[in-house]
Amino acid sequence: MGSCICGKKNLKDHSVHLSHEEFKLAGNELFKAGKYEEAIIQYTKAIKSNPNVSVYFSNRALCFYKLKNYSNSFQDGYSALNLDKSNVKAILMCIKSKVSQTLNPSSNSLILFEESLSFFEHLNNLPSAIYTDLIKAHFHLLKTKILLLKPYIEKTHKKTLIEKYYEPFIPKNLYEKLSKYLVIENKCMEALVCPLTLEFFENPVAISSGYTYEHKMVKSLVNNNNFHDPLNRKYFSQTAIYCNKAVKDAVLWYTEKYPEIVYMSDNKELEI
Repeated sequence: MGSCICGKKNLKDHSVHLSHEEFKLAGNELFKAGKYEEAIIQYTKAIKSNPNVSVYFSNRALCFYKLKNYSNSFQDGYSALNLDKSNVKAILMCIKSKVSQTLNPSSNSLILFEESLSFFEHLNNLPSAIYTDLIKAHFHLLKTKILLLKPYIEKTHKKTLIEKYYEPFIPKNLYEKLSKYLVIENKCMEALVCPLTLEFFENPVAISSGYTYEHKMVKSLVNNNNFHDPLNRKYFSQTAIYCNKAVKDAVLWYTEKYPEIVYMSDNKELEI
């Protein structure tokens, strides 16, 4: 009798485990499809079913990050890290969420920036089986990119402090004129962004229909035997696809001048 009850209990526990695991798997599929809001719903169900699994929080954190909800992505990343100190994605989410928050100028920008760097210390506690040479290289690259942002963060931080100090004393019409001289120019040039991926070009190619796209997008069209330009629907030839060196050089120049743009562009970000 006792054995039978134990067996039923184990069966029940197993079904509960499958339930929250299935929610996670459903969330994974939705994430791959780019349906981040729907994926969040599934990961939330998994968390409610079993709030002790670190991966559920770090997966949901990545969804929030993709939606540019950096406050929630940090909170989930931090929760995941508290549950499992060896969760690399959790550390990554804490770092990137904090840095992304600094890019929205405020009086706390420098504090948030320093906090983002502090999470790199968690990497020192990772076992060697997890903290491989490849992961080390990824995080080294990420830290290099973040440090490139520091002059930009300091500049925008100073601008915010100046505005905050003078706004109460200067008439509104005069303040509006003054604020124009405090603008930090960091807007993206549309010509340097692929109209399909909406990210900076890495390997721009010009096709015979007249448009330039990211090479991987054109390759995908060719692989699917689709030879019509996605924008103007004109036919393009598979044998007339050329590297657009002018655009590639322009992207290189622009991202060197504005290193913060390199970090903010998704196709330049580190994913683990």
